[in-house]
Amino acid sequence: HALHFPLENIIDGSGSAPICPPHPNFVKAMGRTNDAILFAGQVHLFVKGSDEAAEKLAKELPSSTSKDYGRPFAEIFKQYEYDFFKIDAMLFSPACVIVTAIDSGKTFRAGKLDNVLLDQSFGA
Repeated sequence: HALHFPLENIIDGSGSAPICPPHPNFVKAMGRTNDAILFAGQVHLFVKGSDEAAEKLAKELPSSTSKDYGRPFAEIFKQYEYDFFKIDAMLFSPACVIVTAIDSGKTFRAGKLDNVLLDQSFGA
C-alpha cells in the first residue's frame, strides 16, 4: 500500500526467508523473525501492467529503501518505544525482490541479502 501499486495487478508470487534461532526474550525473538525477512527474505512477484510499473515496484520495494534500515529490528522497535506505527512502513519488506511483468516477460531485480546484519541479529 505504501508504494501505491495496485494490488489487483499482482497475479502470483512466492517468497522465502531463513528460519531464525529462538531467543528467550520476546522482543529479541520477534526482532529476529523480522530480521530474517528484512535482511535475507526473497520475494518473486508476477504482475500485470507496464514494464515501467514492474521495474518501479522492484526498485522501491526492498527493505533497504527504508529510512530505518541498517540495524536489527529489536533496536529499531525499542527506539520507537515499541510502537510499530512509528516505524517506516517500507522496513516491513523483503531484502531481495524479483518482479516479472507477465505481459512482456521482462524481469527486474533489486535489493540485496545482508549477511552482516543478519549475523548481528542472530548472534552469530
